[in-house]
Amino acid sequence: MIGLSIMKATYKKILIFGLLVLIFGLAMFLRVFFVSNTVLSDPVKYSADDGVYHMRLVENELLGNHFPSRIYFDPFTYFPYGTYIHFGPLYDQLLAVIIWLICLGHPTLAAINKIAPFYPAVMGSLVVFLVYFFAKKIWSRPVAVFSAFLIAIMPPFLFRSLLGNTDHHVGEVFFSTLAVLFFVYLIVGRKEKDLREVIRDKKFWLFTILTGIALGMYFLVWTGALLFLFIIFCFVIAYYLIKYLLGQNEEWILLAGCVIFLIALLMIAPFFGHPNFLQGRIYSVQHFLCFSGGILTFLITGLAGYYLRKKNKKAYFLPLVLFLGSVILAVVLRFLIPAVWDTLIKIALEVNSGMVDNKFARQMIGEMSPLRIRGGFANFSALFYLSLVSLGIIFYKFVKERKPEHLLLIVWTSIILFVVGIVPAFGQNRNSYYLSVVISLLAGFIIVEGFKFGWLAMRKANEFTKGSYSRFYFYVSSAVLIFNMVFFSLYPFPFNIDNTFPSNVPDLMRSIVEAAQSPVIIGDDWYSTLIWLRYNTPDPGLDYYALYKAPPIDKKTGKVEPYQYPAQAYGILARCDVGHDITYYSHRMPVANPFQQGIGYINDDGSVVPGEGTFFLATDESKATGYLDQLRAKYVIASNSLSDPNNGFKMYLKWVNANMQEYTSNNISEAEPTKFDLAMSTRLYFLDGSMTLVSKIVKDNKVSLLIPALNHFRLLYESKSDNTVLWGQEYKTTKQVKVFEYVKGAKISGKATPGSEIIISTNVKTNQNREFIYQQVLKTENGNFEFIVPYATGKQEKSDVLAGDYTVKMGNSIRNIKVLESDVLQGKTIVIN
Repeated sequence: MIGLSIMKATYKKILIFGLLVLIFGLAMFLRVFFVSNTVLSDPVKYSADDGVYHMRLVENELLGNHFPSRIYFDPFTYFPYGTYIHFGPLYDQLLAVIIWLICLGHPTLAAINKIAPFYPAVMGSLVVFLVYFFAKKIWSRPVAVFSAFLIAIMPPFLFRSLLGNTDHHVGEVFFSTLAVLFFVYLIVGRKEKDLREVIRDKKFWLFTILTGIALGMYFLVWTGALLFLFIIFCFVIAYYLIKYLLGQNEEWILLAGCVIFLIALLMIAPFFGHPNFLQGRIYSVQHFLCFSGGILTFLITGLAGYYLRKKNKKAYFLPLVLFLGSVILAVVLRFLIPAVWDTLIKIALEVNSGMVDNKFARQMIGEMSPLRIRGGFANFSALFYLSLVSLGIIFYKFVKERKPEHLLLIVWTSIILFVVGIVPAFGQNRNSYYLSVVISLLAGFIIVEGFKFGWLAMRKANEFTKGSYSRFYFYVSSAVLIFNMVFFSLYPFPFNIDNTFPSNVPDLMRSIVEAAQSPVIIGDDWYSTLIWLRYNTPDPGLDYYALYKAPPIDKKTGKVEPYQYPAQAYGILARCDVGHDITYYSHRMPVANPFQQGIGYINDDGSVVPGEGTFFLATDESKATGYLDQLRAKYVIASNSLSDPNNGFKMYLKWVNANMQEYTSNNISEAEPTKFDLAMSTRLYFLDGSMTLVSKIVKDNKVSLLIPALNHFRLLYESKSDNTVLWGQEYKTTKQVKVFEYVKGAKISGKATPGSEIIISTNVKTNQNREFIYQQVLKTENGNFEFIVPYATGKQEKSDVLAGDYTVKMGNSIRNIKVLESDVLQGKTIVIN
């Protein structure tokens, strides 16, 4: 019998292991199969924004002959200043080490591109095992298996861990879940003991240390790991106080909290700085304050509890003392140490703003908007509803049984619901990947236990006498329960069966399919443009793979001094969200980037901080070129996203604090161009910088408005695909992406009859064989005239764009003029005799 039991147990373990392997395989399949052809192409398409930038850091380390040193300051973005990097080092270092080991210490770019895309998919799939062991520890194997299955398919987390999505979000989930897993092994089943007995408990120290190490690794992945520091802090204080009020002494949890926080603090301590302790972009004084504040709170709480218990005070004295102490501390910090108070307030506000210092950020950045209840159902379907029900059951079980694991789930879920923005005033939906883990656990629990309860109830009904109401009740209630589980899992199927795929499947399956087929990449037009930039623009004079020396701190201002670039360095001005792609794929230096640096701003007093946004919104070319001169920008990329008057253009108005009404009002009382018509983004993207007549409806009459030409911008490249946008009362069709060079321009001067109209023009043929006429017109006042033109006659330097001879029309006189490349680049004057 004993042997038979051992065999059954062995078979059960083999079965469970087999199921976990299958679930892991499913997780990998979903993360790789649907996007492999898109991602594993030429070039390899890593996730836009931060994922691409992580690859920039990994490549720099592996191919720059300075492994294992990673850069902490990067001059290849936010030109002409450079920026300190706020990413924790572990996520990049772990990938770099894996690649270095596989390549036996001789990594190549080809090897990096074969290994790195799978990094997030593998790490995301490994979370399956973490969720399994967590659920198994607090519930059962069936719940654990089902929870593991759910995290494998959970859409928000699946989306963040797709092939090529090398952003650090998957690392956040992996290491935060690992920390909570070790923590739950620490707290489950622990009985009240004297503190001296706890100190001698090896299991206590093992899981306390492992939790601290895992938490430290989480911090080394993401500087915003204060989120889970807060979760553990709230649980420790809440659990200790609840047990204290019940007359039980649980000092071990305070000791564990102190050790966990101390270990994690020591792990990030070597990385404090960059540039200094107070202004650190990675770890700074705010992290030190949170860690040390947590440890002090644990110590003070324990000492206060010990003292009050020794004095035989009522149990409620402790929470009262702690509350009053917190109020006094807040008042002291607010009025006596305002720097610390401001730091803590900044940390709290980052729940909404992250690191984006713009009051409209939550309106403009999709992932920063609150999730809301509607978003919860959209992302998780019926599992969201089931999880809330499950949370209510777990709350009831905690009230009844006082188990710490139930309180941990309550605290963990409540705080995550807060930071994802279920209450719209707080939180960001980007944190839904954290919610995926707790939804998997809670939904797995209620679905498995619900089916189990229903099945047992139906079996129980057989024990009642035939025909009894009790038996009927059990059958009906059990059948209804099981039906509800199936219904909520499959909703709205089969009622949507007439729709087209994937709208004809259950919501959860539809969300899975959509997430698995949605790599976060830019369009093909952008990739071709970025590759063109790399091989057709001058070398900026800075080694892409160097280990850069960070600039010092200005002792007077306390700010980081601008990086000292070589004389030939220049910036590329484009929309901020492709900044990292410019760095990675073009090996060039963008002015603006997805860190929201370099966008520019208009202060309330009207003064301008130059940047991408202020340039594209400028309506005066001399001001716009002045911004470029300050930014040392040589190339400008105009694109559809920032030129659409109903979408991207409005976003930039908010970013730079411009008056939206001035630009977008259609209530034109006179036949004059609007500020949108004159904005640099419009004139470059839609009009190619040429003088153009635009049709408008003014007072019910159709009129033609003259948009003047730009003198200092020549088109060098445009992408293949067309883009059509409604502009006023007509549609404008042009190419998706265009690259312009900012040049001095050749001066063409001469004399004509005073008051006469002079027209200069050239036929331009782009690299896509699109043709347009670049022209300018002016009237002479005293008989003298001068044009500044941006195109050289013939092929433009390192470009397939061709320009014909200039035609200068003066009354009945027509002259053809040739313009050399040196004339355009050096601003030489050509005199017409």
